[in-house]
Amino acid sequence: MRAAPRYDAFISYSHDQDRVIARALHSALHSFARPWYRVRALRIFRDEHDLGASPHLWKDIEAALATSSWFVLMASRRAAKSHWVEQEVRWWLEHRARDRILIALTDGDLVWPSRAVDFDWSVTDCLPDILRGRFTDGEPRWIDLRGLRDVAHPSDQAADAPSWRRRLRRPRPEELRLGDLVIEFAAPLHGRSKADMHRESRRRRLQFRATVAATLAVLLATTTVAFLQRNAAVDQARIATARQLAANSLALQATRLDLAQLLAVEAYRMNPDRQTRAALFQSVTTSPHLVRYLHADDELTTTVGSRDGRVAVAGTRGGRVYAWDVGTGRRVELPRLGRLVTGVSVNADGQVVAATDGTTAYVWTPGGGRTSLASPAPEALPSGVSGRVAVSPSGRYVTVGLERDYTTFLTTHDRSTGRRTSARAELPAGSLAMPTESELVIVDGGGRWDRRAVPGLTRRTHSDFALNGARGGPTAVSGNGAWLTYTTGAPVLNLWRTDRPADQNRPDLRGLSHGSLPQAIAISDSGTRLAVVDGGTVYVSATDRGDDLVTSQLALPGNSTTVAAGLRFFGADERLLMITGSDLVVWNLQQITRAGRSTPVPVEPGCSACPPPQVDIRPDGGAVAVLDADGSHVAVRPLEPGALDTTLTAPSVTYTAVGWAADGRSLFLNTNTAGIQVHAAAPGLPRVRQLSGPDIGAQPLGLTPDRRGLLYVAEDQPGRFWVRNVATGEIDWPPTAADTVEGARAPYSGQVVTTFLTDGRYRAQVIDVGSGTTRVMDTRDVDQVASSTEHVVVTRTDGTVEVWDAAGRQRLRSLHQDSSFRQPADSTDPATTAGYLAQQRSDRNIVVTDLDAGEEVASLTLPERYRQRLVTLTFTPDGRDLLAVAEGGVSEPEDGLLVRWSLSPDAWTAAACAAVGRDLSADEWRRFAATDPPDDLSCRR
Repeated sequence: MRAAPRYDAFISYSHDQDRVIARALHSALHSFARPWYRVRALRIFRDEHDLGASPHLWKDIEAALATSSWFVLMASRRAAKSHWVEQEVRWWLEHRARDRILIALTDGDLVWPSRAVDFDWSVTDCLPDILRGRFTDGEPRWIDLRGLRDVAHPSDQAADAPSWRRRLRRPRPEELRLGDLVIEFAAPLHGRSKADMHRESRRRRLQFRATVAATLAVLLATTTVAFLQRNAAVDQARIATARQLAANSLALQATRLDLAQLLAVEAYRMNPDRQTRAALFQSVTTSPHLVRYLHADDELTTTVGSRDGRVAVAGTRGGRVYAWDVGTGRRVELPRLGRLVTGVSVNADGQVVAATDGTTAYVWTPGGGRTSLASPAPEALPSGVSGRVAVSPSGRYVTVGLERDYTTFLTTHDRSTGRRTSARAELPAGSLAMPTESELVIVDGGGRWDRRAVPGLTRRTHSDFALNGARGGPTAVSGNGAWLTYTTGAPVLNLWRTDRPADQNRPDLRGLSHGSLPQAIAISDSGTRLAVVDGGTVYVSATDRGDDLVTSQLALPGNSTTVAAGLRFFGADERLLMITGSDLVVWNLQQITRAGRSTPVPVEPGCSACPPPQVDIRPDGGAVAVLDADGSHVAVRPLEPGALDTTLTAPSVTYTAVGWAADGRSLFLNTNTAGIQVHAAAPGLPRVRQLSGPDIGAQPLGLTPDRRGLLYVAEDQPGRFWVRNVATGEIDWPPTAADTVEGARAPYSGQVVTTFLTDGRYRAQVIDVGSGTTRVMDTRDVDQVASSTEHVVVTRTDGTVEVWDAAGRQRLRSLHQDSSFRQPADSTDPATTAGYLAQQRSDRNIVVTDLDAGEEVASLTLPERYRQRLVTLTFTPDGRDLLAVAEGGVSEPEDGLLVRWSLSPDAWTAAACAAVGRDLSADEWRRFAATDPPDDLSCRR
């Protein structure tokens, strides 16, 4: 059995009145003359509990009294009347010596007359009556602590004050300074004289001060080192966590693009370095056609979208039905059905929605709410049958089809008149569609179909010919019921029209499949596009009537799975819906980038050996001027809201160069015969003056870096350059000789860099526009060059990329790229800005490289029809955006394209958060970061 602890003293007091002073005395006795290496100088017992409410605690009190050497009584008027104080005093008088009692007076009067043998009880009112006549051997040792009463109990702390006032100010024990009064009790408790205790206390204080000073010095040094080490450890942990999140983001981009983007956002915010920036950029550019994820609270089973592309509707396994505004992501939960939703439909503008679970059906409108639709069967159908619905384009007619035993029971409801018509179709309805207000199309999974009149449901035409061979894979019908297909696992899918009998051996259209067994198939209403899902990735291709199929497919990655009814075209065949779990993914096939924008621009294509379009960005970055290789069009397009948007067509001359004035108010156009034209930056680009000058027989390269002159290179005099003043038209430079010039590649805002041929090898040189001199760079086998205000970048024929300072004097670093970056001389020039290099690879993808890390940041893709056209790349003056201008087609010059990609992490973060439409959860953080999540995981914070 564990022995009871021994105490040097037991403090008895009134809890109501002396709690604070007793606590102060307790603390003072603990600390007086205490060696530095001990927790306390004495072991004191002081009960903190209300014994009046718990009388069974007396056994503990009695045990403490039995092991205490001294008894300290806190004398006060309330203590004198306390039952528990009296009981503790009684026990001590019965079991211990009365000369071991010490008294601390806190309230009332305590009088011991001279030569008396007891207290004067006619005056003394602070001691229990049981002490009368007990001190016959002389006056006991006591101290007067009544001076602490005003501190322990100020006026608003009086014992009889309301409890709320007493709680306003409760003094701490250290505020009650006992000073040398405590020696009166400490000396007998220590068994030493008061003089010894004074000396010991002073020695301890001096020793303590010396120890504290030495300890503080050590602690200061140790704390500084620990603080630095802790900060370093925290930084290392933060960096490691951020990089782990970035690595997980890269690993998930093919299967969980929503989660990959959230992890990349958190990684970059935690530690914005090259690795996390690359993960963020790649997560945004992985699927540029992605619009957004739409979230449901249950597993989705079927979906459809409106023809105008604004509304998406989906049903769930648990009977929920949702409608989303595709543009904003706003969700509306429609009335719930009893079980799994098997069919949903919506009219052309998304304002009328119908849904069924195979047992019941309803139609819903934003203003009218839910209207139940009567069962189409003349007799009761068993629960669990398959159900389909179709809504006409205007929303006036709604048809419900319930299938049993390979028969479909149909009812068409006229919402305008309230009338309904019922009929049977002797085939199972795999799909219902109402392409017009007057026609219903019913298609089964094997290729049979009916076309019926609306609202009478009389048969117009049908096909009973079933297509054979659809084994193990999904079938698909276009949203308007016009086309159907199925898969047998072959790489090609055959499409048949549903308005005439099908010939299995003579399909109407053909398109590409992917993999041996697609998870889902979708056909556009026009039949010109086909989409299949394989391994969670959507592959979109064009269809064709002949055997020469277009072999390219647009890949839409980022999700792992779908359901057979989970892929649908909508919005004039330009948008696509895909179910993945409880999410609905929306793609826009015309969208080129999520962190930027694209706009058409007229760019007449040039000859096979002609250079790509000329592009010059207004100095303030607000607009861009594009000159086609043919010299017939100058298009100005806005890069900021409110900027100029206009196109100038050359009437009788050919434009050979374009550039903005330094103030952005004028546009300079060099012509082949009429010198320089100056046009005002206004709608229509009106010409304000004409500058003529001497004929120098030279090819203009563009404006000089200071935008005060046009730089020319002589065509018939290799190595000679001129600068024509754009204010006067005169030549500012005399002819300047250099080595043979092959072509100028980079008339950008910094240095002007050209390549030239010498001794059968290409080299690079920097033109100093101010002096007219040239500097040959110490590099060989040059393929292409680019420059900015920060540096000159040289790509060599062996794939090496050299980064030089802006003057071309010092090579800063070299990067090595594979042969896919090697280009013919007339290919797209690279572009560079502070930290980035943009190049068009041989596969025609535009690759952005981090020049400091030597790593690919992102691969940007132009639409398929532009991939073989000439492209010009350039960065905006602030380096935050990359621009690509692609020429138009031979028969469609107006079909040129301007694409702007943002390189700002803020823009990438905004694009990621907008597309995902939710926040990272705490469980997802723990799973992928393996640490406790931060307090705020909101994506848009």
